[in-house]
Amino acid sequence: MVRWRGDGNLEYLGRADDQVKIRGFRVELGEVETALARHPEVATAAAVARRNGSGHTRLFGYVVPAGTRAPDLAALRTFLTAHLPSQAVPSAIMVLDALPMTPNGTLDRRALPAMDEPAADPSHRVPPRTPVETALVEVWAKVLGVEPDGSASRTTSSTSAATRSSASRPSPWPAAPTSG
Repeated sequence: MVRWRGDGNLEYLGRADDQVKIRGFRVELGEVETALARHPEVATAAAVARRNGSGHTRLFGYVVPAGTRAPDLAALRTFLTAHLPSQAVPSAIMVLDALPMTPNGTLDRRALPAMDEPAADPSHRVPPRTPVETALVEVWAKVLGVEPDGSASRTTSSTSAATRSSASRPSPWPAAPTSG
């Protein structure tokens, strides 16, 4: 969406749809909500993208149960994994009694409660097998701000932390001459 400014230039105001960028991929929130609502134990659903403290955008899902019981979240995640690309599967899902609505009856995304990011599943962790792997685990743990055992002291899931870390170290290469 754009508008004309007084000086005759166009000003970009943002997107008019609910498309967000997750890990470099465009994700349509409506598709995520439709997939959530297709699950037999879900009556209605919502999805939002929020930036965490480290600047990464995460996708979160909110569901209202179809019956009196809350849906099994592990089964719901498996269902979503079968129907959506990995970047469109929410990082976390919260069960609500009802979705918040605006006075005119539309979903009030800003009123959805904030969620903590889920911790990494320790059952998927493979211990280092060699001294080289052990050294790599220690280096990456330091760069990513986690403990070597995988518990997070400050979690980031991107290599941007590694980029920042390497950029802060002096380069082993001589500086290129500048033309002047």
